[in-house]
Amino acid sequence: MHIQTKKFVLLVKIITPIVLLSIIFQRINFEKLLFHLLNIHIGYLILAFSFGYVSYVVISSLRWKLTLSYFYKINIPFFILLKYYWVGLFIGYFIPAGVGGDIYRAINAGRYSQEYEKSLLLVFIEKFSILIINFLIIICTYPFLSNYILSKQVTQIAHFFYLFIFVLVALLVCLLVIVKSRFYIYFYPYLFQMVADKIKAMSRKITSLSLSPNPVSVRNMLSPLLEWKNFSLLIIFTILNRMIGSIGGYFLLKSVGVDLSLLIHFFTWTLILLIFSLPISIGTLGVREGTYILFFGLFGVQSEVALAASFAGLACMLASILIGGFILLLSAVSQNIKPQSLRR
Repeated sequence: MHIQTKKFVLLVKIITPIVLLSIIFQRINFEKLLFHLLNIHIGYLILAFSFGYVSYVVISSLRWKLTLSYFYKINIPFFILLKYYWVGLFIGYFIPAGVGGDIYRAINAGRYSQEYEKSLLLVFIEKFSILIINFLIIICTYPFLSNYILSKQVTQIAHFFYLFIFVLVALLVCLLVIVKSRFYIYFYPYLFQMVADKIKAMSRKITSLSLSPNPVSVRNMLSPLLEWKNFSLLIIFTILNRMIGSIGGYFLLKSVGVDLSLLIHFFTWTLILLIFSLPISIGTLGVREGTYILFFGLFGVQSEVALAASFAGLACMLASILIGGFILLLSAVSQNIKPQSLRR
């Protein structure tokens, strides 16, 4: 059943880009697209690459270092984590059916610190927290942008879904406050044990190593999740990352002659990243082009211009990811040189 699920997911990842790209290219004026591609402003594109891609990796690595330190007192040099993060991006993009980039960096951080379970758990905490924070950003910024959406029909539909999500989140918060004491008494011990067992099993499966003879205490491993100061660190750095990424997106659209407010970019890029996190395409192919056209089209950007911006963004992303490949190549070369020098 597990193999069938993997095959189904892979099939979806292959079919989705084919369907989306065929629809897009049927409706695109290629002369206009070529015109916008040939007239991309290189200066703005370099700024987009610097803010939206390079700075993203640097700040994400810094967030990772600080969360490792604050959550579990694991101190790994920043540039080592930066190396793991960049190589992880390369692996995660070009080997979608293999080991993901997040698992790669968790394994390497675990190998460096001999704390596999904590490293794996923190990566999952990070991913889940970023997902929640992105939803909250969308909820908080949408009311200020609804008047900018050109289509009234789309605005009405967006209003409906926004109110639905807002009410749902409010009800969940109220429910959690009401049953907090009972939830804590009856369910927390079981929840703690379940999460810890899953992380330990995954760590053994991935690393094929025997873990520490002294098992990690369940409460020691999960108790940092209940401290507000730890999550405030994640919130601050995630919002900072979104803001800098939005500046990069601003310059990316400026490179094709579009000038939208930073608030629109803050909302739109957060929404786009949420869509990109769905496992429905290989390397976001097709999904990337479709989301650019759809979401920037809400604010009056022509399809050909949005598609040109998506191709420019793809070039920036590939350049950033190839940096990880170059780092991986240098690491492999240095590891081969060391044994030879020892033999001499």
